[in-house]
Amino acid sequence: MATFRLYPELESSNLLEGSWAGGSVLMLSGTGLLPKGGMEAVRVIFGEPGTQKSCTIIEVEYTTISCLVPDFRDFKESEEDMEVPITVQIGYESENPVTAMSLTFTFKSSMVATVDTMTPTTVQANTPITITGTNLGTDVENIQVFAQALLSGGRRRRETSHRETEENADKTEFLHSFWDQFKSDSDGKPIWRCFGKNLENGCNHGRAVHYPQELVMSFSDDYSELHELEKEDDEKLTHEICQSDTEKCVERLLYFENPKNPEMSASEMDLVEMHLLTEGSVEGKVETVSETSLTFSFDALPAGTYNVLVNVKGGVGNAVSSLSQLVSEMEISGVSPSSGSIHGGQTIKISGGGFSGKLEDTSVSIGSANCEVMSVLSAEITCRTGNCSEECGELVVISSGSSATRPLLFSYSVDISPVITSLESLTENNIRLIGSNFGSNPSVILGESELLVMSSTSSQAILIIPDMPGGDYAVTLHNPGVGNSNNDVLLTLELTITSSSPSVGSFGGGTLLTIQGKGFSSSLSREVSVCDLPCNVQSSSTTELTCLTPSNSGSEETLICDVSVIQVSGSVTLTAAFTYDFSITPSITSATPLSGGTGGGTLVSISGTGFASSGNKVVIAGSVCDIASEEATAITCYTRHHNGAVEAPITVDVPDKGFAIHRDLAMSSFLYIDRWSSIWTWGGESLPLENEMVVISEGQTILLDTNTPVLKFLLINGGTLLFDRDIESIELQAEYILVVAGGKLQIGS
Repeated sequence: MATFRLYPELESSNLLEGSWAGGSVLMLSGTGLLPKGGMEAVRVIFGEPGTQKSCTIIEVEYTTISCLVPDFRDFKESEEDMEVPITVQIGYESENPVTAMSLTFTFKSSMVATVDTMTPTTVQANTPITITGTNLGTDVENIQVFAQALLSGGRRRRETSHRETEENADKTEFLHSFWDQFKSDSDGKPIWRCFGKNLENGCNHGRAVHYPQELVMSFSDDYSELHELEKEDDEKLTHEICQSDTEKCVERLLYFENPKNPEMSASEMDLVEMHLLTEGSVEGKVETVSETSLTFSFDALPAGTYNVLVNVKGGVGNAVSSLSQLVSEMEISGVSPSSGSIHGGQTIKISGGGFSGKLEDTSVSIGSANCEVMSVLSAEITCRTGNCSEECGELVVISSGSSATRPLLFSYSVDISPVITSLESLTENNIRLIGSNFGSNPSVILGESELLVMSSTSSQAILIIPDMPGGDYAVTLHNPGVGNSNNDVLLTLELTITSSSPSVGSFGGGTLLTIQGKGFSSSLSREVSVCDLPCNVQSSSTTELTCLTPSNSGSEETLICDVSVIQVSGSVTLTAAFTYDFSITPSITSATPLSGGTGGGTLVSISGTGFASSGNKVVIAGSVCDIASEEATAITCYTRHHNGAVEAPITVDVPDKGFAIHRDLAMSSFLYIDRWSSIWTWGGESLPLENEMVVISEGQTILLDTNTPVLKFLLINGGTLLFDRDIESIELQAEYILVVAGGKLQIGS
């Protein structure tokens, strides 16, 4: 059997020498340089043991490795120059690529740049800044300046990646030898017998059993273990494919090498930015440069304190700095427009500099009024004014912990504020607003709905009223030039109940009530009540509602109730609209049996009074019980499948009467429970056998109603196992029983 492997190969390097301070981008070119595991599995090391530093990886592609040359000044003694070897390690096995050249780098004193002074050290947006130094070059295209925030979250790319790799590494778990005695799967893990079909995700007993703390040790994968996985994926499986399909073999090899288009590679300047433009850092705009000075500025620099870093292309790299820190101040230079309505709602733009660019840490206030921030750029904030008087106060901006204050930049004005003085109905669907300062293109809000403006002048507006729920609505006009009007003028839309039927029903509730009228809300925001108890809405439109009446615990022969519709826009009541009447109220006195399996099929006999001879409906915990027989005093029905164990009152819905009341809930509540003796508890398969391992998980309840064989292991992992109290003697037999995660084993009462 022939085997083969693709080896990485290095062909060239863009840099052979550079500054002792590092910071230049080293680009190694070749083929096969992107291993499985990506750039986290690539290392470039400068120097020999004892005097070594890593070249911080910026980007790895199929044909290139890019990294930032390290600062080697720690190892500079009296030498002006030092040549050091470069070692490249690729993959989890730290494999050295094939190379025909000698990889070295020479650190030179003659290539070291310095930056010594900076003026000014306190700036605002676009303030020119001058730095003096040495060896800065003469080409503005070859020099970059970065302001790095002192409290930024920036970290070296490789350091971040290693930390994430360690925290997120998959765990490899080993079972204690205790579990060796049990029947196991191909992975050596015990095989458990699960509880039927009610468990949606299968046998999900989880780590609480397979990996209890006392029995398990776990650790993160290291490089050698990951390499074993790599070998299995890249060699064994690849060998199998390559023996049978040449075309797929080539595709697979190319897939694992993951080639990229070299034309898409980032430039050296881009790669420097990728490394240095961490969170909280900003690149400046270089305007002029000479060997001994450079001038630059920042279009937008959030307020704060920064270290300034200068990087020169071509091996010079980072300049050795003795600069003081740069302080950026926030400023407010103007507001547009400069005045607005005392009722707020005006969108204003605040120009200046030093803003953070983030909504979450920026706030604006004008006196005591908040201006709702809508967007934040480094040089502009957009916000919507709140209500305030003419003497509101000064403008304050807080952004990223810094603040700036300017008085008299924005004023509230009564004279320009829109005012609604009155409204009048023109037709059923049209109204006229009357007032002043409406502007040329106003919009109108009725409650929370925007109305269609048919026509308007500065003192009136004709509006179309849509089909809306009845009630009282505040009317607000918005003039885009100045903001909102007053909102104390109300429009009343009709909300009435004209009828409610039927007028009588069972104390057990369940009567389908039909309410007719006008102005009802079809949204979930409306409620219906009968005797101040919620009536469960079944359907709704603007003119009709239906609901199921609630049960009532009253003891009177009859109870007369008001019917009310309550919604956000208002409420309305029809008095004495419904009567609870014991003479037509059916009742349940008892039922038997009071428990059955969740798989269904239990025949339940219900005794009572007032049932119909036909048309009765029985429901238990939301599951229909299919009628087998029915008469005025007795009903029998077969339960259907129910998802999960639950105890609930039996509901009998009698035609034209409603729900039956319960004389004694304890005698008419049914418990859905899975019986150990039912094959449906175990998914239609056989009952648990001798030496099997059984698990009962969270949310599952099983009634033990038969003797068990000797189980190997019974795990109650959050579930419940109940002994049947109606059976005098039951034997549960198991070599091991473990109750964890809040599980219950209940014997007796």
